[in-house]
Amino acid sequence: MKKRYIIHVIMPLFIGGLLYVLFRDNNLKMFNWFYQIGIGGFVESIRMHVLPLKYYFPSWVLYNLPGSLWTYSLTVFIIFNFNRRLDRTSFFWISLGPLLSIGMEILQLFGLIKGTFDITDLIFYIIAIILSFSHISNIKQYYNRHEQKKYIVD
Repeated sequence: MKKRYIIHVIMPLFIGGLLYVLFRDNNLKMFNWFYQIGIGGFVESIRMHVLPLKYYFPSWVLYNLPGSLWTYSLTVFIIFNFNRRLDRTSFFWISLGPLLSIGMEILQLFGLIKGTFDITDLIFYIIAIILSFSHISNIKQYYNRHEQKKYIVD
């Protein structure tokens, strides 16, 4: 289970975070935070070294993929933590990632929050949600197999 957690929760967050830190506009608030905690110069140095790589990536990798990786990671994290207890309460928590990501995009569409609506973001979020929800049956099967083994060994 730890390996699945690393692959499906930690890695997507890490990759999405790297894409933001290395290739996104340095006017984002997080770059001010980097300077406030004393690593701004270090981050800028790394960004300068990898800047030529930016032109090898399609724009969707830099601008749409990070948000969908966050949505996927959060949703799978919650699914993993609710493992066997898929009831009404868990449905609310599992829906949190999809609701936040799609909700933020819709709010941008109507100008209710700062940002620019992007249909590609919406499509990427939906793909991430479908992929993350595919883990529900896998997790239930995993725990059912392990529960059966536990009773056989006992």
